[in-house]
Amino acid sequence: MFENELLSWIIMGAVALSLILSVITLIMQILRGRSPKQKSGKKGKAGAKNKSPSQSQQGMGNNPYPAPPPQVWIPPVNPVVQENHTEPLFSGASQYSPMPGGAGGHAQYGGYQVSIKETAPMGERSYEIMVSGEFSIGRSSSNGLQIDHSTVSGSQCVLIAGPDCVFVSNKSNSNVTLLNGAKLTDTRPVKPGDSLHLGKVQLYLLDIRKS
Repeated sequence: MFENELLSWIIMGAVALSLILSVITLIMQILRGRSPKQKSGKKGKAGAKNKSPSQSQQGMGNNPYPAPPPQVWIPPVNPVVQENHTEPLFSGASQYSPMPGGAGGHAQYGGYQVSIKETAPMGERSYEIMVSGEFSIGRSSSNGLQIDHSTVSGSQCVLIAGPDCVFVSNKSNSNVTLLNGAKLTDTRPVKPGDSLHLGKVQLYLLDIRKS
């Protein structure tokens, strides 16, 4: 009988010990499960406190609306304007006032050698003239270049040597002088390739060279 009671006590002790160990194991698991969360929470708070301003500024790089880049001022480029030789140099012929020292009262700027091709009802001819001061063109024999045709005035027009180019001015009150097909009403510059219409006679300025 004593042996039976001892065996019962041993079994009860083993069961009690097993229960105690199970409780201890459960408590340890609970404690282990809590500790990482607490540590991570503490670490997160510490990281927030120790975050430097530079890190905050770096975080601004993810801003979906970043500030636009600074605008660089670029000076405007002036477009190249080709000189229109058919535009008048002066507002009127009166602006080209006579000056002492040259033929016709205009200032001397040296001479220009002008190659001309003439087309008229009586045929064609080519020649070169020297323009220094004023060079008159017309039907009269007193002109530097005589064009004997009834549609040309006695004094039709005049070529004038300027500082950088040759100019043309109408001298006729009855017949119209055309420069490149436009009525010549004032003093205008001419260039190689331009044409003068004097009645039914056409003069092509093939070349203009300063001498």
